[in-house]
Amino acid sequence: MKHLLLLLTLLTMSFSNLYSNECFEGDTLYFYSQNDIDKFALEYPNCSNLNGSIIIEPLNGEIISLEPLGNISKLSGVLIVKNTNLISLIGLHNISSVGFGIAIINNNSITSLNGLSGLIQIGAESYSHIDEVGYFYIKSNDKLTDLWGIHNLDSLKGDLEITDNNNLEALHGLESLRSVDGFKFTGKKIEKSKLRISNNPKLSACAVIGICFLRNYAEFDFNNNSKNCNSIIEVMSGCNFISVEDEKMNKFRVYPNPSNGIINVNTDTKILNVKLINNLGRTLIDTKMNDIRQLDISNEPSGVYYLFINNQIIKILKR
Repeated sequence: MKHLLLLLTLLTMSFSNLYSNECFEGDTLYFYSQNDIDKFALEYPNCSNLNGSIIIEPLNGEIISLEPLGNISKLSGVLIVKNTNLISLIGLHNISSVGFGIAIINNNSITSLNGLSGLIQIGAESYSHIDEVGYFYIKSNDKLTDLWGIHNLDSLKGDLEITDNNNLEALHGLESLRSVDGFKFTGKKIEKSKLRISNNPKLSACAVIGICFLRNYAEFDFNNNSKNCNSIIEVMSGCNFISVEDEKMNKFRVYPNPSNGIINVNTDTKILNVKLINNLGRTLIDTKMNDIRQLDISNEPSGVYYLFINNQIIKILKR
């Protein structure tokens, strides 16, 4: 009887381990075929938090569905989907957080990013090395017309590159993006993340809320797109700017505007960050000091400038 009880206990422990939240142990999962994906689902049926990366690239046969990956909710590393004929990313829809970066590259049949609808954050809360900047790359997906599907993405700690998508017409889908940050060490300099949107010949709708509020980017690069998306000035001109005369909506009173060079900021709200760019997209001021109440652009030429304060954008005219 004792032996039977011991056997039953061991069997119970074995089944408990088998169906616990076990996941692949290793740095990177490579899915080179549909069989690889199906096999993973059988071996790790309850895997949700994956401590590693996933690379999906058909090298040993066609990949037709990602649905067997539907239990995964978090990755600590990267997610790369490239060179596939997938028509959908469904199967990745429960992933809410990716620790380092995402690359969707050269997927000629994907028409939307709906399979990433659960995505909220890209990039770790903290990095152990200064060069560990994250990224989100959307490149060479010829049937993609907009970015709807990543409409829940709120935070990106790293570079954003949207390039070489021949039929992309609009950046709709980035409306929820409110937090963008990240730093990397290049040579002897510490640089902020970069925003690059280029070589999308049909792209003409860039002035979506998420783009308009990406004030943390030190470098903007808009080029070789369609009209309204070929420079930071074209894009910002399309943004729904806050009127300095609208005291009901505007938490910041900026005056005088137009200005001869001295710009005063009056507010009861704590200023978290201030950024000023000129009409060429060059950053003139970029600081997180919270005691700024006056800006001096007397030495700058006459023209249009864009002042980012917290989550608001104000258009300034320098005489």
